[in-house]
Amino acid sequence: MDEAITLKSNFSTLVMEYFDIVDERDRVISKMTRKNCHSNPHFIHRTVHVFVFNSKKQLFIQKRGENKDMYPGFFGSSATGHVEAGDNYSNTAFRETKEELGFEPEMLTPMFKILIRNEEQSEFITVFFCFHKGQITANPAEMVGGEFMDVEEVKNQIDEKKDEFTPFFKETFLKYYHDFWVPNGNGEDEEGSNSGR
Repeated sequence: MDEAITLKSNFSTLVMEYFDIVDERDRVISKMTRKNCHSNPHFIHRTVHVFVFNSKKQLFIQKRGENKDMYPGFFGSSATGHVEAGDNYSNTAFRETKEELGFEPEMLTPMFKILIRNEEQSEFITVFFCFHKGQITANPAEMVGGEFMDVEEVKNQIDEKKDEFTPFFKETFLKYYHDFWVPNGNGEDEEGSNSGR
């Protein structure tokens, strides 16, 4: 099947992770452990979200693994990851896409950056997108599965079942939906200027 989803075996190793701490202009000012970043909203750190579309311009939505320390079992972006100290958004996006979805994208295009805060943490998120026509091999250490969905259906699901989606995905998706997505667009394929136009 052209766009089938399979699961692969994987063993993860627990290591101490450090993230760059940035100011409100996304300039590095220090570094902090993952645990501290996830328990104090004063520590702004960097993450990436990758939106993967298939040939029908459907968006892959993953269901996070029950073992995740943040939002286990919630639905979210195709792939996500924290930018480790000393790394950058682009490298992280390519790495997380391969690690979580089992393929190496030829190109990842940045769409926007957004600062999102809540009572637990603060993140500068850069959202990338790509098109993928082949197989997705979901990493069971990261997710329990996922599916491609029409963009309008994702919006409807968020409206109806908002508590089932991670807060960061909801904000990034809604910005994408309102600022980039064009319903019944002009039919450009993956060579077009962005994923909705």
